Amino acid sequence: MIYNPVEEGNLLAETNVRDEITSSEAELVRLYSYPDEEVKSSFIANMEKVEVVLASDPSIEAIVHEELSSVYAGEKDISEAAKTLEDRLKTLYSEKD
Repeated sequence: MIYNPVEEGNLLAETNVRDEITSSEAELVRLYSYPDEEVKSSFIANMEKVEVVLASDPSIEAIVHEELSSVYAGEKDISEAAKTLEDRLKTLYSEKD
């Protein structure tokens, strides 16, 4: 028996790599293709908790640029700059909260 999600109403195309799949594989495909109300509700609840974070924060970029500039200028070694950078970013985030 070959499970065909197209025949079951799923519009996703299927590529068969063998003639038969096991019943447990068919069940996984069914659950993935047709989530029940509990799965849908859980998904929606989790998506509502998602917080969008900007990929670019000018204040962070300025701090990183400042610290890296001191490394490239030979004023600090990389480990010292990394520690300073960590401290400054922790301070920045604590002030934002």
